[in-house]
Amino acid sequence: MLSSAQRRDLDDLQLAIARRDQQSIQYLLKRLLAELDYYPALAIVVERLHGWLDIFESYTDQSYAWVRAALVQIANYGVAPDEEALALALRTPPSEPGLGNYLKALHDLGQAMLPKHAPSARVGYLVSALVNVTMAELAESWYGERPDAWRAVRALSFDPVTGEPNDPQAAQMAYSFWTNSGTASLERRCWREIAQAIERALLRGASASL
Repeated sequence: MLSSAQRRDLDDLQLAIARRDQQSIQYLLKRLLAELDYYPALAIVVERLHGWLDIFESYTDQSYAWVRAALVQIANYGVAPDEEALALALRTPPSEPGLGNYLKALHDLGQAMLPKHAPSARVGYLVSALVNVTMAELAESWYGERPDAWRAVRALSFDPVTGEPNDPQAAQMAYSFWTNSGTASLERRCWREIAQAIERALLRGASASL
């Protein structure tokens, strides 16, 4: 049985997901993942990354074969990927929509496995990995069908003083992506799947402690 605090956090998470309240979603994910033992929490993130691996590989060549190998290493042996390799990959990510987010998720997953980080920081990395793999899915789903919009948004920048975009049309494209009903629906589905995985893990932990 879940504790009253866990049940409340799960209910609040569902409300935050419905509102697309990113700050609350991340805050509640941190609280809930901190309630889990390390490996069950890690498994939730690994599952999300593995679920998008085929899409990632459909865009990349054999130079990124290490990504699958890294996930297998984590899932089968609980060993963190090589930190230097992950850092290098972040400096030269593929240009297709969502792939940079996916590699950032893998990097954060690897950081979460390093004992040099405090437990709270490791949970923070797990949450960041979930955010980035979700963003990968959203970006690929929308911009994958709109390559011109993706190229324009990738070149978008904002004046540090005025906050004005260098390309107002590209800024409007980015806004259209985020407010699109399909994007909103997909995002809510992703977070609800993650919330369900966390709840199942919490219930398994509660049963094991009886």
